[in-house]
Amino acid sequence: MRLLKWLFGIALIFFTLAMVAHHWLRIGLLAFIASGVALIALSKIMGDATEQLSHRVGQNIAGFVNVTLGNLAELIVVYILISQGMIDLVQANIVGSIFGNLLFVMGLSVLVGCWRHGTLPLNPFIVTLHISQLFLVGLALFLPTIVNAHLPEASQQAVSNRLAVLLVVVYIGSFFLFLKDKRLEKVKAMAAQLDQDWPLTLSLPALSIAAVATFFMGETLVAELEAFSIQFDLSRSFIGFIILPFLTNIAEHFSAIQSAWKNMPELSLAVAVGSATQVGMVVAPMAVVFGILTGHPMTLQFSQIPFAILMASFIAAYIVLRDNQWNLTEGLMLLASYSAMVITFWYIQ
Repeated sequence: MRLLKWLFGIALIFFTLAMVAHHWLRIGLLAFIASGVALIALSKIMGDATEQLSHRVGQNIAGFVNVTLGNLAELIVVYILISQGMIDLVQANIVGSIFGNLLFVMGLSVLVGCWRHGTLPLNPFIVTLHISQLFLVGLALFLPTIVNAHLPEASQQAVSNRLAVLLVVVYIGSFFLFLKDKRLEKVKAMAAQLDQDWPLTLSLPALSIAAVATFFMGETLVAELEAFSIQFDLSRSFIGFIILPFLTNIAEHFSAIQSAWKNMPELSLAVAVGSATQVGMVVAPMAVVFGILTGHPMTLQFSQIPFAILMASFIAAYIVLRDNQWNLTEGLMLLASYSAMVITFWYIQ
């Protein structure tokens, strides 16, 4: 509860600062930074509230709650970007979230966990489950790009729409299987150890308030993107692939690293790779839906650079997971790969 109070305090301070800087002081850089800090705190509040809410509504409804609300902060930012026609930033944010979780979050988790505990063994069944989900995400995201040249323009959107539906259906199904599978009891027990016990009268209002505040902070952040870009001479590519995913996913980053530090590699894996999977199987399909609703159509067709980055990230994740254990070398490899991408995007215009 103490952490929740601190998070709400930080969110309130920087929410107020962002609104004042944006609407009255007209200081774009200050508004962007303040709204970014507020988003980080609000993302953590919504993530914790979602978990607590799912514990209170029963096992079956818990799956629906997690699927729909697990990435609420990112979904809100994606909706705002699409409503303003910034499709390139939406696609960059999706790709950045996936490779950020697979390379940076899992890499830092491996490094921290193995530094403290040595080589960490992984449950082969859990590893296979995550690799299978990553394969499906990769296939659904790669297909529209690969076959685009062979499809009439009218069919390109139809392919993305149907693949989006397929991804969501499969994700919901796999989540229910996760809840019921006895082989995953160890992971569920470890997750329960990290959770505080919130009453329903706290988790529901916390989620609602944080969601509304996140919408306003997302609008402010997007409105001040240009000011931030000009001030630091950053390209839209760097902001889309690196900055935005970091702001909306940092709360999950901390959870994965904390789990690895406490010698819970399966839980750390579930957070890091599971978050990447959730972006591909929930956020990306919902972005397609938002495009239809707002009149700014979006497909799952990516340009050459995001396509190559996704492929490299999936290959790196497979290399690290295929032997069912983590070691320091693998953590360094993942972090070096992420660093190489950050350096590259710094210079891309």
